[in-house]
Amino acid sequence: MHKQAIDQIINTLKNLSYQQWEAYLKTEPEWQYGLPIKEVYPENVFICFMLTAGLNDYQLKGKAEIVYWPKLMDLAKRSEIPQTLDDLINLLEPFYQKERLKKAKIARLHRFLESKLAEYLWQAEKGEIAVSFEHVWKGLARTMKQPPHKKTIVFAMKCLFIAIRMLGQKEIKCDIPIPVDSRNKKITLEYGLLGENELTEKAIQHVWNMVLKEIQKRNPYVNIFHLDSYLWQNAGD
Repeated sequence: MHKQAIDQIINTLKNLSYQQWEAYLKTEPEWQYGLPIKEVYPENVFICFMLTAGLNDYQLKGKAEIVYWPKLMDLAKRSEIPQTLDDLINLLEPFYQKERLKKAKIARLHRFLESKLAEYLWQAEKGEIAVSFEHVWKGLARTMKQPPHKKTIVFAMKCLFIAIRMLGQKEIKCDIPIPVDSRNKKITLEYGLLGENELTEKAIQHVWNMVLKEIQKRNPYVNIFHLDSYLWQNAGD
């Protein structure tokens, strides 16, 4: 861990305004492609749809912003609005039948949408979800039988965060590690925060959590998903 490089990135990021952080979040493909669906789906259907999509955003046939989110949203726009969790399963299962690792993704689809957690999210107010956000995170990890810090779980929570932000919920209690993918590994190395032999998932999450805590001293409403959006967009391909 390189203190000088960490201090340098902190000094850069702590001067961004909350509006700038929000702009990074709103540029994300999940936000941009979700907008038309958010306008027509009931709130809880939209919330479950976005979280489910986040859970299966891995091992894609190409870039998510090209081969995944646009096609998923086009399917939603062309289909009847799901009235039940079973309807949502029936909407999405044919889509995942055509994806890579289809058996695993269909199993994840059923595991989540047939769970008690999905039933809760289908009925809960967005304000209640915001207050219990970390409880939902731990519940999702238990439901999916994965560690809470794993990328697919943390990224799914980012999609949930984006969904309830899009629905107008601004204050969301959130103390979750950053999702670690190839872009975040790349930019952590390029910024010199960690050496190449230090790039473990745990170390990357720890160093960015340190950076976030310093940012929050000036801008307390910035959270890990704002920071992840910034990093994802600045890391390049």
